[in-house]
Amino acid sequence: MRLLPLLAALLLVSASPTLPLRPALAAPKLKLSSRGELGAEGRAFWPDGEAASQDYNAAVLARLEIKAKLKPLSLRFRAFARFDPTDNERSAFILEEAFLQFKRRWLRIRAGFVLLNWSATEAFHPADVINSRYFDSNLENAEKYGELMVAARLRWDSGNVELFFLPLVSDPRFSSAASRFNFGPPGTSLGDAARVTLGGEAGDSALMPNWAVQLQQTIGKADLALSIVQHVDRQQPLVYLDPVAQRPRPVFQPFWQAALTYQHALGAFLLKSEVAYRIYREAEASAERPTLPDRDHAVLAAGAEYTIGHTGGAESTLILEGQAVLGYPSGQGVGLRPLFDNDALAAYRLAFNDAYSRELFASVIVDVTAPDQLMVNISYGQRLSDVWAFKVGLRFVHLPPDDPQNPEGFENLHEAHQLYGS
Repeated sequence: MRLLPLLAALLLVSASPTLPLRPALAAPKLKLSSRGELGAEGRAFWPDGEAASQDYNAAVLARLEIKAKLKPLSLRFRAFARFDPTDNERSAFILEEAFLQFKRRWLRIRAGFVLLNWSATEAFHPADVINSRYFDSNLENAEKYGELMVAARLRWDSGNVELFFLPLVSDPRFSSAASRFNFGPPGTSLGDAARVTLGGEAGDSALMPNWAVQLQQTIGKADLALSIVQHVDRQQPLVYLDPVAQRPRPVFQPFWQAALTYQHALGAFLLKSEVAYRIYREAEASAERPTLPDRDHAVLAAGAEYTIGHTGGAESTLILEGQAVLGYPSGQGVGLRPLFDNDALAAYRLAFNDAYSRELFASVIVDVTAPDQLMVNISYGQRLSDVWAFKVGLRFVHLPPDDPQNPEGFENLHEAHQLYGS
């Protein structure tokens, strides 16, 4: 009789519907990828007759990029190195990105060295002030260093808001004494930077808490970005002559900036603009720095692109831009005014959009208040195979000084014409 309950239970189980078992959760997979580049570059300047100048440069280039992903975390590392045996001071290691990222559907947090691009225009970038730069690279858009920060982005359907905390002020890399892109007389290099703290005092520490916030929004075919930044101006430092060391020294001054960037696609046209207003921290004169002028000013940049399609997939793009600096003081010292203060750009790009990625680019930048000051750039690049690629170009620089015996700031770049390639 004791077997009857057992037999009944077995019959009940066999008659019951079979329930699917829940599959075991798959273990997260670590995805690794890397890529590298090796190359060489050279440039030859129009001789200036100065023994202290280096008219020829040849350098070896290397870039390494590593990505690791283990959801919801990811790691990104990218660094660039240049070794120039013709001018050892031009050799540099540029850490572009090295950050850890946490990402969910609506939230992204990055911590480490991050490279930002807040610009909408081709040649003028008033809103893009976060990252420090390597000035002995490209006059129109110098290479950037990654900036140490913690960045948190909250995203919604058509936009996002991003908060930045920047504990460290990274110094830029200026041109060497022998470089033809030196902003001072040949053979003269800049001394150590003089810093201004957030309180207006002199300071040497790079530790200085700064912050930024950016709001991005897409409305139809228009993209807008509003940013507010408290940081230190390293792209446009005041340069003064140290009376003790008899060397020019840059002054890095804290500032506030409010900026708006705008892009709008209208058929074949792309409209672009950037507006920025900067308010500088006041500071008294000291042994470490001179009296700082009132440098509060606005920068306006606007432009348009028109794209023309060709048979075979090639595209021509016509670019027209202008930039104006309003309220900037004059006659206050060497290198005070920006390079592009009241300038216009006209450019043409022909992208073949083929397997070789061939591209031709030509541009001219003219100072509308002094038309004899201009820069012309023509370049061509393409891939030779899946591994090899090259780019060659010619840059013409005509910035005649007001006083030929005493050029100031960017006037030292006059006739630094160059043929370059990589």
